[in-house]
Amino acid sequence: ISQIIKYNADVAFDRTMPAGHHWGTLYLPYAVEVPENLTAYYATATAVDVANKVIELTEVGNVIPAYTAVLINRADDGVTETFSFNYTTEKGNTVTGDVFEGRIMETYVGDANYNYYLLLNASKGEAFYWVAKEYNQTGAVGNTHIRCEANKGFLKLASGTTTASALSFRY
Repeated sequence: ISQIIKYNADVAFDRTMPAGHHWGTLYLPYAVEVPENLTAYYATATAVDVANKVIELTEVGNVIPAYTAVLINRADDGVTETFSFNYTTEKGNTVTGDVFEGRIMETYVGDANYNYYLLLNASKGEAFYWVAKEYNQTGAVGNTHIRCEANKGFLKLASGTTTASALSFRY
C-alpha cells in the first residue's frame, strides 16, 4: 500500500458516522488530514483512570500520523454524516504511548495479559466497553480473542489493572 500511496495524493478514506453517534475510532496505514468538524484524540496509559471510569484524551492536531489509532469526535447534528480523511505527505505530531490500537484488516486480537475495550453506544452511552474474548485467533468460537473491524481501533489495558465495565471520555 505505501508504494501506491506514495504516488497518489488523491487517496481518501471515508468514515460514516450515524445520527446519534458523536464518537468513532480510526486506524489507517498512511497519514491523513483531520476533516473539518471533527477532532481526533489519543490517550496514554497514565491518562486512563479505571477507578473513576474515565480516559483523559489528548488532541492529535490537524494530521493523524500513519499507523496511529485515534478516537474521533464530532458535534452530532442529528444526521448521518460521512467524513473524508484525505491522504497527506505531512507526518503529523508524534504520538507516544498511545493505548489505542488498531488494525487495517479485520482480525482477531488476543493476549491473556490484556483486557480489551471496544467503542460502543450502549447502556452508559458512547464509551469504551470491556468485551469478553469470544473468539480464537481464526475467528472461531473460543475465549482468547476479540474481533477488530478493519480500519478501526480498540483500547488495550494490562490485565493486572482493575477492569471497568465502561470508560467514558474527558477532553
